[in-house]
Amino acid sequence: IEGKTEIGANCELIAACSIGLPPQDISYKGELTGVKIGENTIIREYVTIHRATKEGFTVIGKDCFLMNCVHIAHNSQLGNNVIMANSSILGGYSIVKDFVFISATCVVHQHCCIGESSMVGGMTATRLDLPPYFIADGRPAKIRGVNKVGLRRRSIKAEVRTELMKAYKLIYLSGLNAANALEKIENELVQFEEIKKLINFFKT
Repeated sequence: IEGKTEIGANCELIAACSIGLPPQDISYKGELTGVKIGENTIIREYVTIHRATKEGFTVIGKDCFLMNCVHIAHNSQLGNNVIMANSSILGGYSIVKDFVFISATCVVHQHCCIGESSMVGGMTATRLDLPPYFIADGRPAKIRGVNKVGLRRRSIKAEVRTELMKAYKLIYLSGLNAANALEKIENELVQFEEIKKLINFFKT
């Protein structure tokens, strides 16, 4: 553990993990940056979490589970209840929202955003943002469907899951362009909070 590192209560740091070391960024000039880790997070063997470059913090939320050999690059921001399986890698400035599951040996390009309650299949690589509530798989990553299991585990109601399935079909299977698909989602689907978040993700 090095540098300006803050670790919340009840975290578990297992053998040979490295927290707060300098970023792998040739523009880094020794600025006083750091890492923040939320409470109840488990960090297993050989995980590396590098401090931010230039300014700020690399942030890991609470109740996360980072398995063996995960790498979190500088300035990445993980939400709460994120699980990253063995040897998965986040490039710098990545954003991972709450309740995301990233399977083993996945690679996320720098500056990408992984939406809430999404799942990334094993050995997937992406250079693009991935929407919330969906499953991404492949190299390059493609959206394969709704993350039904993850949503059920969060006790998301069946009627919400049904509307998310309709939204998935409109965006990816209807033949509509993104703007027209989003317009139909706004006008025709029940505007649950999850649907609003999905729309906002695409708009931003």
